[in-house]
Amino acid sequence: MAHQPIRLLELSVPEAGRICSAVRAGVAAGVQNVDLAPGSWPPLVLADDLVRRVKAGEADAFWLLPKVFARGSVGVGSGGFLGPPDASGRVEIGYHVAPAYRRQGIATEAVPQLVALAQARPSVRHIVARSTVGNVASSRVLRTNGFRAAGQYVDSEDGPMHWWVLEPERPDHPQRTT
Repeated sequence: MAHQPIRLLELSVPEAGRICSAVRAGVAAGVQNVDLAPGSWPPLVLADDLVRRVKAGEADAFWLLPKVFARGSVGVGSGGFLGPPDASGRVEIGYHVAPAYRRQGIATEAVPQLVALAQARPSVRHIVARSTVGNVASSRVLRTNGFRAAGQYVDSEDGPMHWWVLEPERPDHPQRTT
C-alpha cells in the first residue's frame, strides 16, 4: 500500500467539543470523515481547557484548538499551539501521536506543517517546543525539523524537560536570538 501523507485537519469549536465528549464517554470519535484512533486526541484535561479558553474568548480557535493528524481516513495524532504568540512573537507547538502509530514518521511529517501554519502568521517570530528529557523520539523529530536545543528545566508535573527553539527565516522579520 502506498504511503498516505499526513493532513492536518483544523477543527471548529463544536467539533472539538464533540470529540472531547466522545473521548470522555469512552466511545469512538470522528470528525470530517476521519475516525480517531484510540489515544490520538490530547489528554482530556488539556483538550477541555483549550476548548474552554476559546469559548471564553481568550484567543482565536486557530491558536488553541488541536489539529487532527489524519492519514487517509484515520486520525493518528493531534497537535497545535499552546496559545497565541506572546508579545515577543513566540508561539509554542505541541504534538501527540497515538501509541499504535508511533515510529512511523507521523510527527516528523506533521511538525513542519504546524511550523508552516505558524510562519504564515505575521505575528510569529519564534517557534518553540518542549520534550521530556527521556523522549528520544521527540527530540529526534524536533532536531530533524530544524529546532535546536536551547536548554533544560524541571517541570513540576513532567520532570526534566528540553526546551527547543526554531527561529523562522522570514524576510519581513529579522532573526533574533533567544
